[in-house]
Amino acid sequence: MLSTGRMPLTNPSDQAIRKPPAFDRREIDALVAYVASLGPGPPIPHVDVKAGDLAQGGSLFRLNCAACHNSAGTGGALSYGSDAPNLRHANTVQIAEAIRTGPGQMPVFGPDTFTKQQVNNVVRYVRYLQNPEDRGGFSLGHLGPVPEGLVALVAGLGFLILVSRWIEARA
Repeated sequence: MLSTGRMPLTNPSDQAIRKPPAFDRREIDALVAYVASLGPGPPIPHVDVKAGDLAQGGSLFRLNCAACHNSAGTGGALSYGSDAPNLRHANTVQIAEAIRTGPGQMPVFGPDTFTKQQVNNVVRYVRYLQNPEDRGGFSLGHLGPVPEGLVALVAGLGFLILVSRWIEARA
């Protein structure tokens, strides 16, 4: 959380928004070492993205994450004026840490909920969402066929209106 700029928070009930980190890498490492010296806590997860299964990760993401983070990983509105963050800028460790520790309103997906392999799968899928394959057409934020259809509908209607005005002017 320190590397995302979401920490430190001045008020624990505030919405944690991604911003430039308040500390450099050396200071973050020193803070992590200090907090680790205070007692045991969850370890920083080791993720093997290449070992992750993209299809299984997509299935787990849609089942457990898409309700808050959107099917494209772009974030979404939650209750009481807060929102789930966009995942486009999260790195591999940040994704895995969020899965394991459940920051903010996010639920914790501990080892009893997600195995290490399932974490690898979800992380691989989120990394795929950050740079998905475009199979043609305009991506429009990779939000799916509904926004693309809406843009096509508006463009088509606009074209028909222009053609009808042109025909009217010529008559």
